[in-house]
Amino acid sequence: MTERKYFEAAKTAIRNLGLKTDDVADYMDELRDSGEVNMYGASTNLSRKFGFSSEESKAIVLDYLPHGLREVPNVVPDDTTDDVQDPDEIPITVDRAELATILAALRTYQEAGYGTPVLRPARIHDIASGDDWNSLDDAGIDDLCERINCS
Repeated sequence: MTERKYFEAAKTAIRNLGLKTDDVADYMDELRDSGEVNMYGASTNLSRKFGFSSEESKAIVLDYLPHGLREVPNVVPDDTTDDVQDPDEIPITVDRAELATILAALRTYQEAGYGTPVLRPARIHDIASGDDWNSLDDAGIDDLCERINCS
């Protein structure tokens, strides 16, 4: 399904249940902001809350992730040669299972108290820190999880 088809399927599913797009979008925003749910897995929450079918919920989530349900998808130009890569950013490509595992690992790291450097074992601290950067604290991990959930 293309991004435009997700948009159309999401709008149709919302309309068929007599709901307002803003109500569903607000719920998705709250879910995302809570940080408790990997947004790729939010379709289960949508089904429980509003009664969408599994397919409808997936279309809504896939429509929500790039632009938040409230706008028509934009076409991204193929020519992005003007974009300058930040040398401190390392782009990677992961599938949904890998992304969910990264989020789970970050939350586990947080729950173990490792957002506080003195509480983490030396081997973990060596992985999380570098000569020219500081490791993330709990707030930094929350921000990263939110960025991942919103990407």
